[in-house]
Amino acid sequence: MRIDPNFITGFTGSLNAISATEQRLTQQLSSGSRVNQLSDDSVAVSSAARMQSELSLNDTFIKTATGLTGRMQTADSALSTVVQQLTQAISLSTQANNGTLNADAKATVAQQLQNIKSTVLSMANSSFQGQYLFAGSATDAPAFASNGSYSGDSSIQYVTTPTGQKVATNVPGSNIFSQALSALDDAIAGATSGDMTATGKLGAALNTVTAQRAAFENSLSAVQSASDIASQRKSEITISQTELLSADPAQIATDLSNTQTQQKALLSVIASLGKSNLFDFLS
Repeated sequence: MRIDPNFITGFTGSLNAISATEQRLTQQLSSGSRVNQLSDDSVAVSSAARMQSELSLNDTFIKTATGLTGRMQTADSALSTVVQQLTQAISLSTQANNGTLNADAKATVAQQLQNIKSTVLSMANSSFQGQYLFAGSATDAPAFASNGSYSGDSSIQYVTTPTGQKVATNVPGSNIFSQALSALDDAIAGATSGDMTATGKLGAALNTVTAQRAAFENSLSAVQSASDIASQRKSEITISQTELLSADPAQIATDLSNTQTQQKALLSVIASLGKSNLFDFLS
């Protein structure tokens, strides 16, 4: 019996395809991943690449936000202290100018106000990990000199969240402390001179610091919230990646067994068709 060579070639092609499937399933079973190369599932590979890009973006932001949160919390604590100090200064200035204190008592108030100024100046030069918080971008040197003059710049720094939100992460000291330090100087002098305008200046400075602190706290909350969202999204992406790429061992084992059965059957057919005559084929 003569067998058409093209017929045998067709069977051989099928055998090669089955062998490739067997190799792929064996690799999936061994690696635990159903996608080990682009040809396994090009759509899944493309999706996984996009997921990995988003995962990296979120991971980078989380690390950045961790450092920013510590720095911003330190700055917020300093601003809280300044609010408390200015509130106390207003009370002292009011006492000094209510007409009931003698000269010695006024001098004592003036000294207390001087102490408050020193505290405010110290807060204005707060630092975190060696970087001065209220100097704008000039973070390597104190924001204010001992005489209260500002040495920093007006630069505002921002961080962009994974969703594209731009959040300010600092407040230049000139926007907060210059008015407060000037008002305290006037209050110190007014404690003994009877200048009634000093108290009003302190009130205005307190309003400025309070408003700046509120805006800064909003920024801090935005960074923390974005970090929480990024962490949640990171977990979701990791789960999606696993579901997209991981193999189902039980299903693959079944597919592999079926493939091997098909391979054996096809090999048997090819071997039979390779018999030299009809009697060999029928034996």
